[in-house]
Amino acid sequence: MPSVVDFDGAGNGTCQVWYINYEDGLNGLTPGSNVADLNGCFQLSNPINVVRNQPEAAVLAGGPFEFCVGDGVADMIPAGSITLTPGSSTNSGWLITEEDGTIAGLPPMPSVVDFDGAGNGTCQVWYINYEDGLTGLTAGSNVADLMGCFELSNPIDVVRNQPEAAVLAGGPFEFCVGDGVADMIPAGSITLTPGSSTNSGWLITEEDGTIAGLPPM
Repeated sequence: MPSVVDFDGAGNGTCQVWYINYEDGLNGLTPGSNVADLNGCFQLSNPINVVRNQPEAAVLAGGPFEFCVGDGVADMIPAGSITLTPGSSTNSGWLITEEDGTIAGLPPMPSVVDFDGAGNGTCQVWYINYEDGLTGLTAGSNVADLMGCFELSNPIDVVRNQPEAAVLAGGPFEFCVGDGVADMIPAGSITLTPGSSTNSGWLITEEDGTIAGLPPM
């Protein structure tokens, strides 16, 4: 029966299901032979097509990319900095996901996306090849919930750094300088509420913003 056949391993292409009526003595009815070479008394039914779609995944090269976001300066992947080796399918396109797989956008090209307002985190750029009937390819959905015939490329990471400012409390401080007596801010008299970033440290500036020093405390 046709229902016992698993087409999954047959690869991309189209095959046909037939029914044959024949008399004794038919020759050529064996796998590997061609129906054009059947020899004997027989009749074939009309065929039923079975289309086997097997999208081929694209390959991306480039990155990873890293931006300091949230400063009001556009953070965009330069055009041409991701190389696409296309796969094969009826449909295809770009998508950007968050680390958990949530689809953040479906841009026409990665270079049109401004990551500045996306906040701290890491997202990924993908290319998808898919056949008609795919569901779930919408912003806000998760790639884990895509249903249909598709293949995703390898991802390209985009790291979005957005340092959080610390808050200082204490002072102001006032000293009579130049008298040979040390004038130092007492330890613990400035309270630090840390922000967040990969690196951090203290700095002292003049009124015009010139950095006078980078003390440990």
